This record gives sequence, C-alpha cells and structure tokens, in this order.
Amino acid sequence: MFPPSCKGWGVLVYPSIPLRTSLEFTERVYNLTQDNPPEPVEGLHYFEAFFIILVAVDEHSLNKKTRRSPPLPKKMLGIIKQNVSLKPLSYLHVGGKTRHFFTAKSIKEVFNVLDFWFSQKRLKNKRILILGGGTNVLFSDKVFNGLVLKIDINFIKVVGKDVIFSGAGTSMVKLLNFCLKNKFAGLEWTARLPGTLGGAVRGNAGCFGGEIKDSVIGVASLDFINGNFYFRLRNNRDCDFGYRSSIFKKITERQNFSVILWILLKMSKKNDISSEKSIAESNFAYRLKKQPIKSPTLGSTFKNIPVQKVPKEVLKEFSHKIKEDPFPILPVALLLNGANLKGVGIGGAKFSEKHPNFIVNIGKARASDVKKLISLAKRRVKSKFGISLEEEIEIIK
Repeated sequence: MFPPSCKGWGVLVYPSIPLRTSLEFTERVYNLTQDNPPEPVEGLHYFEAFFIILVAVDEHSLNKKTRRSPPLPKKMLGIIKQNVSLKPLSYLHVGGKTRHFFTAKSIKEVFNVLDFWFSQKRLKNKRILILGGGTNVLFSDKVFNGLVLKIDINFIKVVGKDVIFSGAGTSMVKLLNFCLKNKFAGLEWTARLPGTLGGAVRGNAGCFGGEIKDSVIGVASLDFINGNFYFRLRNNRDCDFGYRSSIFKKITERQNFSVILWILLKMSKKNDISSEKSIAESNFAYRLKKQPIKSPTLGSTFKNIPVQKVPKEVLKEFSHKIKEDPFPILPVALLLNGANLKGVGIGGAKFSEKHPNFIVNIGKARASDVKKLISLAKRRVKSKFGISLEEEIEIIK
C-alpha cells in the first residue's frame, strides 16, 4: 500500500506513478479508501465512485486470474504518430505540425505512453502538450518539438442519485444531451459549448451566469511536477477554481503539466426537465444570433473585465452594460468595439463583425496573423480605455 502524503481525500499523492496497469491503480485506491474513509455524498463515497467506475470502464482492470501487469508495447513509437498537422485539431484551423502525437482513450494508455516517453533518453526532456478539444488553443505556425497528447477518455456514468461520473474527453455537447435525456439539471448554460469536459474544468468555463466549478465535486488527474508523477484526487476546493482558471491551468503555467482524467459532477435530478430544455434552447439561439459559431474560431479571445479593474470614468460610461458572469464584469466586446476593431483583419484572420471578441479564420489564416490582431487590440484598448486585456485563449509558443 502507498499512503498519501496529505491527509484526507482532498489531495492524494501516489509517489510510484507511472503505474503500469489500472489493476494496480484500482487496488491502491481501494486500499486507501479503507484507511481514509471520505465523507459521503448522497450515500455515495467519493472514492467508491472513482473506484467503481474505473473498474467498470477499463477493460484491463479485472484481470483477476493472473494479477500480472502486461508488458508495455515493444514498439510504442509505432503507436505514437509522427509529424502530424495540428490544423485539423484546432477549431480555428491554424497551426504547424507536431513531431509526436498520441490519442489516449483510457487511463492505461495515458500511463503507458508517458511511461514510455520518459524512459527514452532522447524524448524525456522534450515538451508535452495536453490537448482536449482544441477549442481555445492557438498553435504556433512552427513545428511543436515534443508530444501532443490528446485525451479522449470518453464515458458518462450515473453513480448516485444526483452524481455523474465522466471522462475528461467527453464533449460538452454530449454531456448536456445526456443530462437532459436523463432529466438532470445544472448544465443548461453549456448549450452548444464546444470542447471537452476536461478542458472546461481546466479553464473553469462559464457563460450565461454559470461556471463548471458550480457542478464539480471532484477531479482525478495525473500531475507531472518537477520531474515526478503524482496521481491526485481533488475535491472542489482543492481545484482552486478562479475566473477562467484552476489549479490544473496554474500547474501548466509553471512549466509542468496536469492530465485531467475523470470528473465527478453534482447534478439535480428532475421529474420534469422541460424548463431546463427551454433554457438550453434559448442559450443556443443566442449563440447563433450573437456569435460566429459556424465559422472557424477559438471562441472568446480575451477575458471579460472584473468591474474592480475598470477605471472609474470607463465604468461610468458603460455602467448600463455591466453583466453578471457570474460576478459583475464589463464585457470586453464593448471595449473592442469602442476601439473600432470590429471587422479589422490581418492576413487570413479578422475580428468578427458579429462579435468582436471572436477572431475568425476567413481563409488560410496563420497563427502569426492572430497574434498580430491580439497585439493590436491590446494596444488600442490600453490607449483608449487604460485597461490591459488578458487572453482567454491559450497561446502555444
């Protein structure tokens, strides 16, 4: 048994990662639940949910006959693709190539590919980028000299009266459809939100007054920090959610990385879901009308501005436009429009006429075109309003 370095279930650290099989993992999680009983939620223990669903989902986890760990594939590089174009992986259809690319459909594949990667002297010091749906990531035009690891752990399970357990690779569209079909309320605000659940958790996605943090019970992740792997289970508080941010994003900003694997969500079971369906349909209709969602785009380019960061004279000018998202903010689109950026283009990219906070690809756009537009917007808004804009999209150098 491998005891956690922190007491309680909030942050559990397994120093022996990477694990070769999910069987080892499930046995260790089970052992920990015996020594560290968590607080129950609606009669269901956090650990029990993770353990039970992992066993049910991973086809390799119930090998009770041999109890042996199958060896890693001898030709792992035959599975890792070489020189893959990043354009099809980007919603903006922009980007160069990556030297190595791998799609992981299970925890076993995540462990195996990383175990292999860091066992190779010529690979272990190269960069690793964890990718979800590619909906808010701006790839460079240059070659990414490392591994792009796409997480496609895709499943949804009901594990309690109001609890859903889902893989990080599950699309938000699929998740909402599942919830509405099974009469679970709480995610109506996500209607037609692009990307995956893992990406939404990492960036604490939000719109229409809702945020994913409001539904998260806990998150399982594999963290690579200062040269070591740690498997962690975090509760909502330990995810350190902020405005379009989380601990998973902050870890990456410190030149490490975190692979979100599974998420536990607290929902609200309803007898009649018609009201929630109407809200979802209304939100989708709003997106169609106000946002260029049918064009290649990465969504909101810049974060909205918390009112406490807005100069008094600017706040007075736009006082009637303040919104709750979910706290008082000044929509950044107003500033971009006020700086005459709507419709402005460079190369194959431009600020959308429909919504200036969306940069769209109007044909053969390059990442350099997008970066120039971002720099232009920052200069104009700073000059006219005295406000420094912060990107909501993630720019890969």
